[in-house]
Amino acid sequence: MEQITIRSYKARDYQGVRDICCATGLLGEPVGKIFSDGEIFADLFTKYYTDVEPESAFVIENQGKIVGYVLGCLDSRKFGKYFLVKLLPQIIPKIIWRYFTKYSLQEKKWVRRVALDRIKGSFNSPPRPAHLHIDLLKEYRGRKVGKILINKFFQYMRDKGVDKIYGGVWSFDHKKTKHLYRKLGFQICAYQPSNIFKDILKKKVYALELMRDLTREEWKIK
Repeated sequence: MEQITIRSYKARDYQGVRDICCATGLLGEPVGKIFSDGEIFADLFTKYYTDVEPESAFVIENQGKIVGYVLGCLDSRKFGKYFLVKLLPQIIPKIIWRYFTKYSLQEKKWVRRVALDRIKGSFNSPPRPAHLHIDLLKEYRGRKVGKILINKFFQYMRDKGVDKIYGGVWSFDHKKTKHLYRKLGFQICAYQPSNIFKDILKKKVYALELMRDLTREEWKIK
């Protein structure tokens, strides 16, 4: 029997959030299919939110297990500074060591692609947007709990004085994805083909940048 709770992130949720990040990191599927180093992957995509700005994070819990989350950042400049000054110096030595001693040829290729993607920048948001990062386990997608979670997060952001919030998403089908997010009230700021999974996944992948205006009278996702 489900006992679903949507609540603010707590320190005890740390590993649960990291596990979901890895379980959904490959366009909603487990990232382990192409990259087995869950420690590095979770550090890259969750560590800022859990370690620096946990007050802007919310989770879905079912019977004591974390099954979804939305992680937020009020000022992306702070995120960028942390990423460059603190996070990268911590993980680059690990990546270099594992690149030459542990990673498969496919993993090495993907690491190079990610590094190039970071240098070039897939998403070109304004210099000071708030942003979000959301993931749910497959069986909880398309359900009411996801809408409740993100509406709770939007209310938090509105209370903090945020008028617009940005997010980035990778998708196999940019037309379908654009239609889906427009139905949810997002604007598509930009999209372009991404080479991050080239020769690794059979389908072409697109990078989309999304924006949600929180000043509108009907700001909730219905």
